[in-house]
Amino acid sequence: MYVANKAQNISAQILDRAEQQLINKIFKRIVIVLVFAFIIAFFNRISIGVVGANLRSDLVLNATQFGFATLLFYLFYLVFGVPSSLLLTKFKLKYYLALICIALGIISCVSIYINDAVSFYISRSAIAICEAGFLPAIFLYLSYYLPSYYRARANALLMLVMPITMFAGIICAALLLEYQYFLELRVWQLIFLIQGVGSVLFGIFLFIYLDSSIEQSLWLSVDERKTLQAMRQKDELDVVEAWGRDSQQALNLIQNSFKQILRDLYNLPIMLYTATYFCIACSLSAVNIWAIQIILDSKEVFSQFNLYLLAALTQFITILGVLFWSWHSDYKQERKFHIYLALMLGGCGWALAAIADSTFIQIIGISLASVGSFTSMSLFWTIPDQSIHKSKATAIGFINSVGNLGSGIAPWLIGYTYDHSSSYALGMYLVGALLVIGSYVILFIPINKFRPRAQI
Repeated sequence: MYVANKAQNISAQILDRAEQQLINKIFKRIVIVLVFAFIIAFFNRISIGVVGANLRSDLVLNATQFGFATLLFYLFYLVFGVPSSLLLTKFKLKYYLALICIALGIISCVSIYINDAVSFYISRSAIAICEAGFLPAIFLYLSYYLPSYYRARANALLMLVMPITMFAGIICAALLLEYQYFLELRVWQLIFLIQGVGSVLFGIFLFIYLDSSIEQSLWLSVDERKTLQAMRQKDELDVVEAWGRDSQQALNLIQNSFKQILRDLYNLPIMLYTATYFCIACSLSAVNIWAIQIILDSKEVFSQFNLYLLAALTQFITILGVLFWSWHSDYKQERKFHIYLALMLGGCGWALAAIADSTFIQIIGISLASVGSFTSMSLFWTIPDQSIHKSKATAIGFINSVGNLGSGIAPWLIGYTYDHSSSYALGMYLVGALLVIGSYVILFIPINKFRPRAQI
């Protein structure tokens, strides 16, 4: 008996080692490429925040109009989210991802010719329609190659990509200031052109590089394909068995009516999660769209190039903050209080930026607001699936949809208050207040279980 158990343990260790080697190979071959695809899509979304000051000046847009463009983006993003997801079943994913990248690139290139508010709105709406199904397609493609536990590490990478993309975009804009009349193009036109050409080229690369299925993945050996199939089958069995003996609860879930789903959604934890995520999304979008313009509006005498570098510093601090906060949360095996502290930090950061009478104090405030926003977002998605048991997928989709609506409302609100007060202070106070409210809401959410997040 002892010998048999020892042999079984050795076999399990060999299998675990083989699985880990396979996962590392998949990360190098697939995950990193999809992370770059997400960078391209995300930069198409937030690039107007990077070049907003120049864009508003050239198109003669007031702050309300500029913020309204972001509100339109998220409205179209929500409306076309479901139809875009349905298209995932009609095309092979490699073609779908490649075509979206190419479409985003074409729209971005054409956007260099926008000349008024209406054409700006059309450009943002078109990008939203294209991008609506992109992230679901990435997650679905990842599910082909990564079991659910390993996808946590990929999701963590995608979260970290956001401040890194902002940092790189700001540095790029600062460098382009020296060449803003290159080919008779302004900074915002150069940014749109570069991201457009890059998107098209990367779309062509995805078309050639990605595989349509595991069976066509020639970079995997026969044994590796068998191991991957076994891992996926085990993962699917675990998901089904988690609902209960004989999967009866899973069958009941499928048979639920629309009214039953609504009743499942209408419970206190889901409402609290939704309220918290709405507050986080408002602040995150405000950072992406307005933070740079707030810094560029500095009353002190700094060159625009130096102000861009200071804006980049806020995102560099954010990257370090997200890495440390996530590591500490994993180390302490705790989520709720870490999210609470991140939200409070972000709220205090916005307040500090609003009352600041110097650029450097404002930089500190915006850095704290950015760290709090990105960190709370990164940690937030580790907890809903652990305490929501009824209509889990629908509930998470509902939380995300309402949160994305907040992503559109906050930039418009900041623009509206700026036009009526000639100051960003009121808008920053409002966004900061939302984070403080969210910090207290999170404390009332019952979280019964905890699963460590995979390290980046």
